[in-house]
Amino acid sequence: MKANLLSNSAIRNSLFLILFIVIPQFIFNELSAQPYLRYFENGKVGFIDTTGKVVIKARFAQTGDFSEGLAPARLKGLYGYIDTTGEYVIPPKYDYAMEFHDGLAVVYTDSIPNYINKYGDIPFANYYKNIFTFCNGRALVRLQNNDYGIINTKCELILQGHYIDLPRSDGYYLVNNNRNNTDPRNIYLTDSLGNVVLDSGVFDYIGNFKEGLIYVKYGFDSAYGQMIRWAFLNKYFESVISGSEKYIPVSNFSEGLARVQILKNNINRSEDTHNRLDYYCGYIDTLGNLLIADTNYYNGGDFTDGTAFVYGGNETAEINKKGEIIRRYKVNQIIESNTNGYRMVLGSDDYFVVKDSNDNLATDRKFRYIEKNSLIKDGLIVFYDNGNDILYGICNYKGDVLLEPKIKQYDSERWFQNGVLRIITENNRGYLNKRGEIFWVERTSDKPDTLDLDFKYVENGNLKLGDYKNNTHLDFDFSQNKISLVRKSGNSKLFKNKYATQKVYLINATKKSEEIMSEEHEIYITLQALNSNKEWVDIEDYSHSWCGNSYSQIYLPGGYYWEFDLPIYKGEQKTKFRYKLNTWFENEHNKGITIYSNEFEGSINPSQFWRKHNNGYSFPEENRDYFLNGTL
Repeated sequence: MKANLLSNSAIRNSLFLILFIVIPQFIFNELSAQPYLRYFENGKVGFIDTTGKVVIKARFAQTGDFSEGLAPARLKGLYGYIDTTGEYVIPPKYDYAMEFHDGLAVVYTDSIPNYINKYGDIPFANYYKNIFTFCNGRALVRLQNNDYGIINTKCELILQGHYIDLPRSDGYYLVNNNRNNTDPRNIYLTDSLGNVVLDSGVFDYIGNFKEGLIYVKYGFDSAYGQMIRWAFLNKYFESVISGSEKYIPVSNFSEGLARVQILKNNINRSEDTHNRLDYYCGYIDTLGNLLIADTNYYNGGDFTDGTAFVYGGNETAEINKKGEIIRRYKVNQIIESNTNGYRMVLGSDDYFVVKDSNDNLATDRKFRYIEKNSLIKDGLIVFYDNGNDILYGICNYKGDVLLEPKIKQYDSERWFQNGVLRIITENNRGYLNKRGEIFWVERTSDKPDTLDLDFKYVENGNLKLGDYKNNTHLDFDFSQNKISLVRKSGNSKLFKNKYATQKVYLINATKKSEEIMSEEHEIYITLQALNSNKEWVDIEDYSHSWCGNSYSQIYLPGGYYWEFDLPIYKGEQKTKFRYKLNTWFENEHNKGITIYSNEFEGSINPSQFWRKHNNGYSFPEENRDYFLNGTL
């Protein structure tokens, strides 16, 4: 566990993951379809419908979502599957279990994955290092050589590559065999049967089909300063628009037009240029004809409802498909075109208003701040006021307020699923419908709980830099003339305002300062547990920053200590625990010093020994880890 040495305002809430798999939104929608919603009450999980009515009482320690009539659920440490009455139809016997899709589900026993059917039987042997959820008869697998593959529901390998994009919105697979980043053209495209439709060695970029055309590149230059070869292909993968010396496409087609960047005549195409004034914006049709080009505008947006916005140095303009300017706005005044011609416009008083397609006010309501990433999503917009605590509200595309600001957080990534948005209000989880109604809010007990998890937890500690104290304040015995780590029970402070904690002390009983490596002013204190093989295993995890400026040394003076309030776990398996501190990152020059605390008794769940949060991938099944107050 990382122990935080900064103020709460500086706590990092983001987990940086290196993702090799990109999952498109339509797969999220498919996997998240469910008849019931999970609800939380006093540390237990049950299910409600979209009106907030309880259909399965909260009695489970954790569950997944319903899919194909079943949901993974655990009462204690192991998962089974329940039906829509809340009764087990596959008994609890798995460390971890995912949702059913295409009649199969992924389950783990002692970290080993297998597929099971709805009878709980294993239909075929698994020879793969890791396996993932099926979708439309196909599933991603990780091979023993760390390549990726695609299998069918008979476990037959139909595709293999260094890494593979799951089927995009167009249903094709993009396979990348560029193992050492030496040949960007070592990519190819296949259909769902594994048949190659675009060969390797030709393109270094293959886009998605949109409006019947797919964009490909023979070279890549993000600055548009070097001429590259490109084409748009039709559904038969025939070139219908080939590369032009005049322009370079920068978007797919939208309403029959694609945006292009046109380099000015006085610019040498062989030079690498990043200056936006070196090119201007235009649009081509599906025959490759350059229909719109205006040297006054350096960039633009896609066409929506027959118009697009283009941006110049001093103004923003709205144009039609003939390139005619409908109206002009001050620079950066327009946020984005919205539903049915409505858009957000920034007024001279620095407040946003909603205007219709005739530039008339749609409502008298003014908005101080608008969440741009919420525009055009289901015709709803998120707005907020910048007070001491930022609170979010919801309005429709006409500016009619559906919910005044009272939301602390909302699920901006997944937005509305099945007409429901996950929110945090007053530190409790809740659900919001598209009418702006909060139809369920979590009820919690005032009694402190303990963390009942099924993965290695990643979280920050609570120590502020400079909060070290003189050892004379300690009222217990500790090792002299050395640096030590001591765990003590009986702490009154709460973790996340809800969970019981234990005290952990880092004590320097020497006469000199101890140098400790930190990342973002956090040191690495990790909880370990003794597994069934009598091996000490880390049951907490942390990620490393990619930025070298994140790392520094901190010093604990001799005769002083730091104290931490760290969470207590509970689970089905009783075992021993200890804390571990690495004072320095291990490398060939410095092995650092590893310090262990005293051992103590406790309990955890079996999957905490091996399962990482999100399993290393951002799969929808991991939504169940949405369990702590104040987090989504």
